[in-house]
Amino acid sequence: MLAAASFVALLPRVFLSPISGALVDRWNRQNVMIYADALIAAVTMILAGIFWLEYIQVWHIYVILFIRALGSGFHWPTMQASASLLVPKDQLARISGMNQTLRGAMGIVALLLAALMLEIFPIYGILSIDVITAIIAISPLFFVSIPQVNHTAEKMAGLSHIWDDIKAGFKFLAGGDCCI
Repeated sequence: MLAAASFVALLPRVFLSPISGALVDRWNRQNVMIYADALIAAVTMILAGIFWLEYIQVWHIYVILFIRALGSGFHWPTMQASASLLVPKDQLARISGMNQTLRGAMGIVALLLAALMLEIFPIYGILSIDVITAIIAISPLFFVSIPQVNHTAEKMAGLSHIWDDIKAGFKFLAGGDCCI
């Protein structure tokens, strides 16, 4: 079951990441982060309610993990792209490294903290804490202005331009010539 849950949580991010990156470049990044975090918080609140009502089934967890992964598939690339607009260019590598380190450390600490919390709180209480921290994370986004990338109207319109950007991204990753 753990392998299946991990697969369900990873699958959307694998397939969505190339597409979400191209879409994030066209959308208001501030709104994308707000909506993605709000979606994650909302489905987590639903899961907490299902646990609280003692109606939980394994498929509920799989569905919630899948939806959370969809939200994360938009949140993470949006946050990375926004950091590149907010941070001075000479500090970008340093901030990127700090973000990666913090993300890795949080992954380790979160597991340890979750194990401790399982001894203290019921699972719906722990999920409620996740919802509260999501609200805390969303709140500053209402007060911070994230610069938007100006694209031509031609580039903003049409699915073919999105696919062109996705292909250019894969070409760049493969080491081929690219005009990004």
